[in-house]
Amino acid sequence: MKRWDTLADRFMEVYSARGLAAETIEAMRHEWDAWGCWLKARRPRPKLEDVSHELISQYTSQRGKFRAKSTLYGMMSRMRQIGNFLVERGIWKENPLKWMKGPRLDRRHRLPRRIDNSVLEQLWESAASSRYKFQRYLWVAILGVVYGTGIRREELVLLDLSDWDVESGTLLINGKKTRRERRVPLPPLARQCLERVLK
Repeated sequence: MKRWDTLADRFMEVYSARGLAAETIEAMRHEWDAWGCWLKARRPRPKLEDVSHELISQYTSQRGKFRAKSTLYGMMSRMRQIGNFLVERGIWKENPLKWMKGPRLDRRHRLPRRIDNSVLEQLWESAASSRYKFQRYLWVAILGVVYGTGIRREELVLLDLSDWDVESGTLLINGKKTRRERRVPLPPLARQCLERVLK
């Protein structure tokens, strides 16, 4: 299985040169590493030429537990590209992943990209009508940070007091999903509420 790492490096050289987003390239690298680690842990360890669709199905079923359909769909798409590369290299005669499809995605089940103004007003009014003064500032500040910066829910949970830069009015976001930290400016209202919460 030493060939796996060499093949991964060769594939990623070409893949990275396509001008894709850094997150897309990182996801593909992670796919190579995850699949390779799983194959290397098999006993007896299979040869690359002997990787069958049964073994691939076993891997995808284990890897796909408790994951969203969209995540599984992306995983299958990346694995299919890896399979095509192995066919081009003459390691596989055919790509079993060509006939293995990911879960069907229902576009109607996705959340709308925009929230109606009336709903957004109700959220702000509900947050501002809290019984306790501190909670009023806190909930309005949270809403201002979420809707003013566009950060993810998980990124909001990971925020710490040290991430707030008073002078520049920015937050340091721990991009756990993108694996990249970034600074985002706060809108005036969210900044005022956050400053009052921290006083």
